[in-house]
Amino acid sequence: MKSRATVPWSNHRQVLWAVGVLGLLFLAFAFLVGWFLQGGFDPDLKHLRDVSALIFELIPAAPCVYYIVVAHGVWNRTMW
Repeated sequence: MKSRATVPWSNHRQVLWAVGVLGLLFLAFAFLVGWFLQGGFDPDLKHLRDVSALIFELIPAAPCVYYIVVAHGVWNRTMW
């Protein structure tokens, strides 16, 4: 049996990893743009963002993190 370090990644794993990483980068960019459009570091901004808004922003990031974790793990039927 080969160790994981010597086994090359399949194309499916590479695509899965790339979708996860690019998705996280896109979400981070979109949230940063939204933050700047809402005022950014405006000292006169008195209200803090809702916790519910933060939760709804983090929900799309969960599949991206899952894709990255699955691409690095040993593939089995329960991950599908």
